[in-house]
Amino acid sequence: MFHGFHGQSAEGSAVLKVLGICSAVAMVLSAFVPWFKTPFGQSFVPWDLVELVYNMDSRSLTRMTNQSMPPALIAFGASFLAPILFLLFGATSRLLSGLAGLMPFVCIAILLSPTNDLPQSSGATMNIFDTIDWNSLSNRFFDFAGAGLTFWFGGAISLLLLSVLSFGPKRST
Repeated sequence: MFHGFHGQSAEGSAVLKVLGICSAVAMVLSAFVPWFKTPFGQSFVPWDLVELVYNMDSRSLTRMTNQSMPPALIAFGASFLAPILFLLFGATSRLLSGLAGLMPFVCIAILLSPTNDLPQSSGATMNIFDTIDWNSLSNRFFDFAGAGLTFWFGGAISLLLLSVLSFGPKRST
């Protein structure tokens, strides 16, 4: 059973449940909406990756699955699976709400971690994010960010807040 904030009415609980459902749906739908726009007219849509894997021949697919999958790719896939599970289990699970809300941040943390170093020809490694001008990037973020990225992070933040504040057993007074 879904319960809202301590002392919240049934109507308030219903509003929070609808907010959780909308947040999870936004995260799932973000897979079909452009995330980034490039100057060349192309855009990145996560569903294109799924189609790419689906259209692989069996030899390429076997070779890809026999190699280890990058942790960021696994976390990225889980960031879509968690809100789907949240919706399938009636949008009342505090654990699934929190998991769905955390997964995008886990993806970013993995990408920004020092273990994502690129090998250089000299044999040393260089973190890919050390070469980025973060100030310039943050100033131009909305020039290339698409709606999908906003849906993904917005839904994640909302689900994370809802998991902390609302779902779970009703507290006694």
